[in-house]
Amino acid sequence: MRVYLCFLSIAFSLSLSAQPEGVSEITRSEVEYMIRFLSADELLGRKTGEQGNLVAARFIAEQLRIHGVKPVSESYFQEIGFVQLNAAESSMLSIDEEKIKEADFVVSSSPEVKISGDMVYLQHALPSDLEGVDVKGKIVLAALGDNTGQGIPAIFGSSSDKAAMLAERGALALIEVYSERAPWAFVRRYIGGDRLTVQAEGAEAIPQILMPANDSLLERLQQGEKVEVSFETSGRKQKSMASSNVIGVLEGADPELKDEYVILSAHYDHVGHGVRGDNPGTTVDSIFNGARDNAIGVAAVLGAADYLSKNRPKRSILFIGFTAEELGLLGSGYYAANPLLPLNQMVFNLNSDGAGYSDTSVISVMGLHRVGAEDQMTEAIKAFGFEPFADPAPEQNLFDRSDNVNFAAVGIPAVTFTPGFKEFSQEIMKNYHQPSDEFETLDMNYVYKFCQAYALCAQLIANMDERPFWAEGDKYEEAGKQLYGQE
Repeated sequence: MRVYLCFLSIAFSLSLSAQPEGVSEITRSEVEYMIRFLSADELLGRKTGEQGNLVAARFIAEQLRIHGVKPVSESYFQEIGFVQLNAAESSMLSIDEEKIKEADFVVSSSPEVKISGDMVYLQHALPSDLEGVDVKGKIVLAALGDNTGQGIPAIFGSSSDKAAMLAERGALALIEVYSERAPWAFVRRYIGGDRLTVQAEGAEAIPQILMPANDSLLERLQQGEKVEVSFETSGRKQKSMASSNVIGVLEGADPELKDEYVILSAHYDHVGHGVRGDNPGTTVDSIFNGARDNAIGVAAVLGAADYLSKNRPKRSILFIGFTAEELGLLGSGYYAANPLLPLNQMVFNLNSDGAGYSDTSVISVMGLHRVGAEDQMTEAIKAFGFEPFADPAPEQNLFDRSDNVNFAAVGIPAVTFTPGFKEFSQEIMKNYHQPSDEFETLDMNYVYKFCQAYALCAQLIANMDERPFWAEGDKYEEAGKQLYGQE
């Protein structure tokens, strides 16, 4: 009997030692209450700029404070000045006196104006395209975005920079040609409807107009034909609004590596409340609670803050809760352009985001094979009984559709760690941006282990001997070389 009991004791000890790190420090009740709070009806869907969004930001800041995570500056909040743009009541665009149908153009941004002038074509309206070209008094036609192919957020984000540069040179307006994969009708509704944008600084704004590709117009301009344009709009009325990224830092334990940082991030905003999704015209439930999108991600980041504060990794950790992801990745875009710490000290971004899950045997990672930390992510995921699944629904280009892409675009290796799915199925879409995305519909056994796996993954990456880097040939590799000064 003694031998048997001794054997049981040894076996029990071995089973405990085999448990993956992060199990005991992050409790299921902790994960549950964070998701319950963030997805509660009282926060009214956490829409950027509204009271529920501000409450969520305060909650995240206080959780960081509780776990000993310090603000980078005087406050946990990086306030962003947003502008709410209301749809223009009326607009008219004519090319060579031929009136363009309202369905074939959209006013991205414009004061009330009435202008006319010759059109000039600049490939992307980048500084290199402007060399030797006089745009004063002209209306510029250019391709949307730049020539880097850095995804939809970067494509749309470059428009205001172009408009400011052209305004300084006396251009009257910027018309960009849209040729991306998303349907034009969807893009037109999104760009032309009421929306938030970051307050622009610098030169007085000029009208920004978007229209689908027009090969005949482009051919005429390239052949040197004169094209006259008239544009008139009631303008998009503006209202200032504020929201904040929430940021804290945990110093690393290694004297030599603590000046390098791993960014742990998740967006905390959602789409608010009102008539959307599957319940138009009803008042049964119009709150889009966002338990999956993205209270789970925020809970994973805050759970990691708890665990890592008690098990400090070698590198420092920068925790960021982003606002305005649902409005075009605006919060992360703002941070990448206005970092509180040097970007070249950031070695990795482990972002967490998701529309939901349909396969609880896997954890999906957008960018798993691309960023030089595949072994660490795989180890953390398998430690909790899951398999990693790389880049589900490749036709959706999901890597470039969450906050990680704004770090990738500047060269920082970045992935999105998301609850398990392999394709956009009905199981995913039934809760995506729907009132049904509530805490009560979650599989908490899965969600709890997901959050633990995220924390372990963060620890393993922050403890790597060598800094992770982009896979050879990746489209963001060159940006990484420039950021880190590599030959």
